[in-house]
Amino acid sequence: MLDLIRRGLTQFGGLVAKPWAFALVLTYGILWFLFAPDTFGWQGLATMAVWFMTLLIQRAEHRDKTRRALARAEPRKQRHDAH
Repeated sequence: MLDLIRRGLTQFGGLVAKPWAFALVLTYGILWFLFAPDTFGWQGLATMAVWFMTLLIQRAEHRDKTRRALARAEPRKQRHDAH
């Protein structure tokens, strides 16, 4: 069960690291502002800023993790190609 949760969270992390996640949050913010402007005060702006920062951090972590994985795979590929 714990392994299933870990895999699910890893997949979710990969999804929110995509550029479309930023568009989704921006669309949500615009719709919130259009349909309920009285509830979109500085608290709404702060909420949107937190969501964008969370996505930015997640994207940077995902990019770094992918870069490290590629860097580890490259020497193995070179050794395999040399034989």
